[in-house]
Amino acid sequence: MLTYALDFFNRFPRKDDSRMQVLIATVNKGTSDKTADQIKATMEAAYRVMYGDKGMLEFLTEEEPLPSNIFGRMFQMNHLHVTVSSRVLHMLSKVPEKVVENGWNNRKAWIQGSDRQVVMAYAEQADKDLVDFLERRKYELKIGGSLFMLIDGRPSGSESQLGDDNDMNRKHPLNIYMDKAWQKLVDTKRVTAEERDSFNIPIYFRTQEEVKAAIDRCGGFKMENMVNLKIADQMNPTPTRIYTPALYGIDRAWMAREAIGGFIEKYFGEDKIFQTDNTDTLFDHYANIAGDDTELINKACFTQVIAVSVTRV
Repeated sequence: MLTYALDFFNRFPRKDDSRMQVLIATVNKGTSDKTADQIKATMEAAYRVMYGDKGMLEFLTEEEPLPSNIFGRMFQMNHLHVTVSSRVLHMLSKVPEKVVENGWNNRKAWIQGSDRQVVMAYAEQADKDLVDFLERRKYELKIGGSLFMLIDGRPSGSESQLGDDNDMNRKHPLNIYMDKAWQKLVDTKRVTAEERDSFNIPIYFRTQEEVKAAIDRCGGFKMENMVNLKIADQMNPTPTRIYTPALYGIDRAWMAREAIGGFIEKYFGEDKIFQTDNTDTLFDHYANIAGDDTELINKACFTQVIAVSVTRV
């Protein structure tokens, strides 16, 4: 992944004899992101950055407080040379109004396997959000400035949010384990069916075609490169890592909580979903369900990340 980042940033001229200042903004909802940190380190290594040294190219990373969502304007007009957004744009600004108002998507917390009208509503919201994001970054970037995006996505032509390959993304935190865990909470009356049905996770995985369509619709950007990166699941088996079913389930539940726990806590409150004085919580059930799926423990699974670089024109 970092190879693409390095190629992207190598389009900048090296001016060792100047005080050229490159303003770099990381746009990730204020969260710490390992990939963004690695990209910044890669840039520094590529340009032999020494902060304040007159003989080197100087990078300034702007870390201003971000608004509640990244689809608004955050910096001044024509202010930035580079903007980096790393694996956050799959999160939508909101659950589509059509889904909320019509009570669609009952018995499910997300859209994998949902009716077509639900998936299409999410696709429309995702398109609007990405165009809004691009419009704001277009305002903030200087002409000739660059926008680099890593976007969690899905393969081109795939109807499924998790990919059509049987093993492609079956270990994703939003796979069928999540709906089964929610049903356990309903069965044990921790939540009502109505509460479960009213909750939807605002995440959508785009294809390259959907990303390109949004860039074209926004205008003001020239496409430099776009590729699908196939990323191995971090819990894939290795010669030195062998999971027991119980440990595997616990680790998968922890990953799911890291990925979507914030959405759930915001909607239901911590006491109902994360209470620790008993084992009847959403992620306890998730861990048990994942641990029981022994066929998947030793499968090699992958996620798709779309890497995009565009230039402001």
